Amino acid sequence: MTAGLLLTPNVAFASGTIGDSAFEDGTASQDEAQTWVWDGAGNMTLNNYNGGGIYSEGNLTLELNGTNKITSTDGNSGVTANGNLTIQDANKDGGSLDVNITGDYTGDGIGAYNRYDDDGNQVTKNVTATIDGATVNVNVTNTNTNQDDYSSAYGIYSEDDVNIKNGANVTVNATANDYAYGIAATHVAVTDSTVTANATATAKDAKSYGIFASDGMRYDEEGNIGDYVPNASITLTNSTVKAKGGTASIYAVNSGDKGLTAAGTITINNSFISTPGGARIQDVRISEPWEGDEYRLYGQVIGTGTETITSQEQLEKDAVKDVVILPAPKAAAAISTGIPQTSDVTLPVAGTFAASALALLAGLGLSRRRQAKHFAE
Repeated sequence: MTAGLLLTPNVAFASGTIGDSAFEDGTASQDEAQTWVWDGAGNMTLNNYNGGGIYSEGNLTLELNGTNKITSTDGNSGVTANGNLTIQDANKDGGSLDVNITGDYTGDGIGAYNRYDDDGNQVTKNVTATIDGATVNVNVTNTNTNQDDYSSAYGIYSEDDVNIKNGANVTVNATANDYAYGIAATHVAVTDSTVTANATATAKDAKSYGIFASDGMRYDEEGNIGDYVPNASITLTNSTVKAKGGTASIYAVNSGDKGLTAAGTITINNSFISTPGGARIQDVRISEPWEGDEYRLYGQVIGTGTETITSQEQLEKDAVKDVVILPAPKAAAAISTGIPQTSDVTLPVAGTFAASALALLAGLGLSRRRQAKHFAE
């Protein structure tokens, strides 16, 4: 088994691998049974495919026909791209994809990453992992329990955006010893879809999140702050969302030093928190000493408290670990005043909320500005 990072040029579409086979930019190809068909220009169709993971050096659109299964072990990922990744059922014929990953070291179930040149310079920005109208099930289980190792599992991950839309039905389960994330990105959006995201971390003091968004202040080589403003966000619109996490179910955060003022945002449109009763969007403003400076975690979490969270201990106590969000009945959505915020006492039936998000980057382990990892036999 050989593992390594692939550094690729700034091209729209690129070569890659599916199972033990390779495909190339500019050349159409397929397997003998046509369970996978590549058009040479960034588009691949799966027809009841059952095999190893798919990796693309550039943008990839994956069309699902029939029942497709990907099984990976020993550090391999499910479907990953160094660029934009779209998994869709454009034909609306019920195409589905099951991704199952297990092992002492696991890749991401589904992942979109930026590309870098040979000098390590980033040549892409704002990559998105999109699931459009498809049924996708992802299970990632990291079995490493060695306390000296870092054990993590990511179901769906993007360096920038995750976008689930147009009637997609997505179920994600991520399990690891130390850190587990069902869905993780800088921005997560779910629109007119159904999502179940479960994350379980088993070790003492482990962290796990069903849906998690994070962003942070960025510095140059001399440690100076640039013009970038962190803007982590989670947006849930007219969707059924069920999320579980040992630390928090739905959680968004901006992090940085004492210069940080912006918080991430959570927005729920035309939907309401069904369970637990009394849950709301709870403000988080955590500031801790750090190397002579101050480390800030600014945001919001779905919680049960009515006061702003100012410590990790309060976060662990107030954050909702298991939440169900449902689409709002049209009449209720029309008259609602909105999802309750930190200082609110009553819980409306349904509505819309826009607010800052929450976080815990120091203990979260989500600092993954990197490319896709490709592993070949």
